[in-house]
Amino acid sequence: MNFFPETLLHEIVSELQKIPSKEAAADQNTWNSEMNAKPTNIVLPLRIHSASELGPMVRARRREQSLRIDDAAALSGVSVDLLSRLENGKGSVRLDKLLTVLDGLGLALVMGPKDHPWMQSVASLSAE
Repeated sequence: MNFFPETLLHEIVSELQKIPSKEAAADQNTWNSEMNAKPTNIVLPLRIHSASELGPMVRARRREQSLRIDDAAALSGVSVDLLSRLENGKGSVRLDKLLTVLDGLGLALVMGPKDHPWMQSVASLSAE
């Protein structure tokens, strides 16, 4: 059984390519000191092994969108404390809240068997 049909893979890659480039993000006016951090571009799906790996990806995506943490939390309908804990890989965050934040930032959680060729090809943060 193929969990990731070719058309789905093309759609995923297409959506990921819509993420603004580092140059485009750098050109945006930054009005908050938190936004002065060098923008990070999430280009490919990444395999996450722990909350401490997930948090920086969430923070990078929020910053790419030039959102302050309080604005992103409000847009997602979660507390600043929850989003901060998520971004810092601290404490527990309910799955429904995680999915809400990911959706609000335009991110997705994808699951599949570890031994599937596509899953094995996904870049791993620990390998970088």
